[in-house]
Amino acid sequence: MTAPAEGTSLRIGIIGPTRIGKTTLVNTLLRAGETAFEQTDVRMRWADHMTERKILEQRAELEGWRLSKQFNPGALRGTDDAFVFRFVLETGFGGLSMRLDAMDYPGGLVNPAHRLGREAEWEECRAFIANSTVLVVPADAAMLMETAGDENRHHLPAILTTPEIEDVARDWARNRHQHRHEPALAIVCPVRTESYFADNGGRRDRSDELLEHVREVYRDVLKVIRAEAPATRIHYCPVDTVGPVEFLSARWLPDVAGGHPHFSAKYRVRRRPDGHPPEISTAGIDDVLVLLARHLIDLRHRELDVTARHHRTSANDWAAQAVQDLGAMRNVWNTVSGKRRKARRMAEAKRLEAVSAEEQVSGLAGQLLRLAELGLGPRHREL
Repeated sequence: MTAPAEGTSLRIGIIGPTRIGKTTLVNTLLRAGETAFEQTDVRMRWADHMTERKILEQRAELEGWRLSKQFNPGALRGTDDAFVFRFVLETGFGGLSMRLDAMDYPGGLVNPAHRLGREAEWEECRAFIANSTVLVVPADAAMLMETAGDENRHHLPAILTTPEIEDVARDWARNRHQHRHEPALAIVCPVRTESYFADNGGRRDRSDELLEHVREVYRDVLKVIRAEAPATRIHYCPVDTVGPVEFLSARWLPDVAGGHPHFSAKYRVRRRPDGHPPEISTAGIDDVLVLLARHLIDLRHRELDVTARHHRTSANDWAAQAVQDLGAMRNVWNTVSGKRRKARRMAEAKRLEAVSAEEQVSGLAGQLLRLAELGLGPRHREL
């Protein structure tokens, strides 16, 4: 594996409540990164041992649910402490790789009522999100869809923590506006959408309905991003994180502490005709991955373009010094003292650095074109 390029680390800020599926979304993203770029030389993989361990632990858990022919998202192991997943995106050009970091954390920290004694941990998470160039907002598709017309739907803002998400999104958007020379990307990702699309084993297509619920429930989050960082590209990418499951029923469970009730969804696993356990089959995550890859390569492309121009200007300046006419006496002195020789050496060194950076700029531009040719799937929308 090649070393990540210095100075280029794409931070992905994920904001959502507990049990929304942040960890599963990151895992699904990496799984897609192993196969999605088959038409290119781009690859994504974990960058350190702890990320590998976390990823494989959850994959084993999901595989266990698959083999048991059951699925209960609420029973998946949650996140107890903040953790940064570290990945490497290999651009497929000149051995150039870049780092991609995504922070996972206990979703309960988003709610101020649940973070007593952990305020410092939350501030660290919040700072990571605010300084990210990408904001990802996962949303529970079943909760959005199956509470329509339900008397308990008024609990959604508290359960999904949309006011808290809006507050964090405002910080992120203001930071992006301060760095408006960089591209800004926001992705709304409904997860566990298997029952609402007919392209991955589902029986009915209710995708338009899901999109409208997202626009309704996350209206203020989208509004604050547009107001604070108008140049942000906002994308909608619904994701099947498992595949062979579908929603059966839901019930509202009382909160033992006397707070708002909890939404509990029940799923069934679709059986294969031969009786064997179904295969995990994600959908929609390739759109997220392509958007992230384009974004990161675009960032690096811009950085290298600035570097190339700087080296080219420096080379020209040194070359000009090497031939500058300063009058007979000073010309002789600069030649005897070696100053002209040094200027020529520096001009050549900067020229070579500029050529190298320009070649990388050209190569990354080509990769961006190839990623653009991959396109985005029919689930994707730009909001």
